[in-house]
Amino acid sequence: MATVVCASFLLIWAVFLCHAPAVKLQRKSPPYSIRTLEHYFNRDTFGGYTFKFRNTDGTSRYENAIFVGGVLSVMGTYSYRDGNGDLQTVRYVSDENGYRTVKCDRGWRRMRKGPPDSFMNPRLGANR
Repeated sequence: MATVVCASFLLIWAVFLCHAPAVKLQRKSPPYSIRTLEHYFNRDTFGGYTFKFRNTDGTSRYENAIFVGGVLSVMGTYSYRDGNGDLQTVRYVSDENGYRTVKCDRGWRRMRKGPPDSFMNPRLGANR
């Protein structure tokens, strides 16, 4: 008896699932193609590097890495548009103490003018 009740329940459940209205997922595509406006990469002889890029949709990234006391220290920023279209920017540091954000705010536009001078590797010079 319990088997019949269980089988009936499963059959009713299967019929319900088959006839439930399907949810159509729509993916929003950008209204234009995204192009790279700026791209730069340089590696020094000490194992450090600097790179940056900036796209037409506001996405950008800058990263500078140098060896300090035998440890690779990385500083950088990245920006992206969130689901509401607002520009989000994160400034971060990664070293022997791990990865951590230094500054996060909305609409930070320092990347348009280049990286902050404090991020420059003196061995690489002014690479903008």
